[in-house]
Amino acid sequence: PITSIHDCILTLPSGIPLVRKSVPEAFITVCENNTPQMLADQMGVSMDSLPALEIGNANLRDARNTVFMFN
Repeated sequence: PITSIHDCILTLPSGIPLVRKSVPEAFITVCENNTPQMLADQMGVSMDSLPALEIGNANLRDARNTVFMFN
């Protein structure tokens, strides 16, 4: 089982492999699908009034191979 609490993840030790796979995949999905823009549209918020996040030139797919996931 995996449970999210605000910005934390709760799981049993046996769930760690699933967390290590799911978190990077979710990060890639959110970034590639421009989820913040979709959420702003649904809420009627103009993205012009929000600060843009700098994306840089990193390859999002590299997140699948990261060693570090949490602070």
